[in-house]
Amino acid sequence: MEDILFNGQDVNLVQVERGMAWFYRKYQREQSPDDQRLHEAAEDAAKTDKRGLWCDAEPVPRWEFRHKRGKATGTMNYTFVVGIEINNFSKKSRNS
Repeated sequence: MEDILFNGQDVNLVQVERGMAWFYRKYQREQSPDDQRLHEAAEDAAKTDKRGLWCDAEPVPRWEFRHKRGKATGTMNYTFVVGIEINNFSKKSRNS
């Protein structure tokens, strides 16, 4: 697993902190223990503060949304977050 850095910041962590992404626990074993704690704490804080997707009373993880979308008989409401243009980013391998 890799960290994506922009101006020295972990882009994934920033998204979790802002409530723009989930801490995807399925892959947490690929993270260092420190990164696991940081991402979990960031998600907990975003939930507590009701930031981003956590302002929804029942947010649906994207992996569940994709699964349900294929089987849905009705319509599903969802919100897109406008992306941020990134012109200068780097990848840092967690295994290095």
